[in-house]
Amino acid sequence: MTSSINPNKNLIEPINSRESHFLKFPSVDVVEASAGSGKTHALAKRYIQLIMDSQLEREDIPLKTILAIT
Repeated sequence: MTSSINPNKNLIEPINSRESHFLKFPSVDVVEASAGSGKTHALAKRYIQLIMDSQLEREDIPLKTILAIT
């Protein structure tokens, strides 16, 4: 199997239904899944969405208040 980089593809794809159940804000969530299941990718998308939402709502969320552990 080979893969290639598609320059027309978004670097961050929309959240899918599999991820949406634990991508709600604000909350404390624990996600447990096997290796290679996409936990780190979903965490990064969640972090970006949190920052973007806070900027749209003109609400300052200090980055030091966010804890992300992989």
